Amino acid sequence: MPPGQSPWYRLPIFAFEQGHFSAKGISSHIMKGLSLPGVPLLTEKQKEAFALFRALANELALDIPFQQGDLQILNNHVMLHSRRPYEDWPQPERKRHLLRIWLRSARVRPVPAPVRENLLGIKVEGFMARAPLKTEPDSIAA
Repeated sequence: MPPGQSPWYRLPIFAFEQGHFSAKGISSHIMKGLSLPGVPLLTEKQKEAFALFRALANELALDIPFQQGDLQILNNHVMLHSRRPYEDWPQPERKRHLLRIWLRSARVRPVPAPVRENLLGIKVEGFMARAPLKTEPDSIAA
């Protein structure tokens, strides 16, 4: 977080930017953010809207089972998605290996300013992001 910048920001769950619809299903971010100093509490109307949003998300959810080798491509700005809890296999050769990749394009659709400003996440000095590609348990360095 840059010096002088607040550790939180306002972000609409639904918005239109230059005629393009955007949605962010960020309920866990909202709940975590409410515990930060200076974050305004939700109004009664916001609580009601938030409860309706969560109820509709559960009611309208579609479970898509993954099979080995499946590829799923989603646009995080228009498709709300989540993962349900799962129980992994105890045998190392059967353990789940899920690789998530966020792709960025110079021709990204218009999104609200707070979304655009946070697309790249945060930078932590001295940290280099990396993702292990091997699936064998002993090949993944801790």
